[in-house]
Amino acid sequence: MGFLWKLQRERLLGRERKGPKFAESQRICVKTNTSMAAAHAKSAVTFVYVASRYRVEIFPTKATRKQKDNLAELKPLMAFFNGSPAAR
Repeated sequence: MGFLWKLQRERLLGRERKGPKFAESQRICVKTNTSMAAAHAKSAVTFVYVASRYRVEIFPTKATRKQKDNLAELKPLMAFFNGSPAAR
């Protein structure tokens, strides 16, 4: 990992080296970044998911008045996040 970091640092500083080790490090970086991005996309948590779990797990533990207040507060948030492209 240290070697890859040195190559990336040199590239950012404009002292890019060319050669077989550089090409190999680029291939490894692309492979690593692609797999990390795919893993992140699978594990992304949306607000709608968190809010629905909150209603199932936390609501029952609260007092009746607090449940009513929380529900009133959640309605506009759910309407906003359900309709936005970021929620998808």
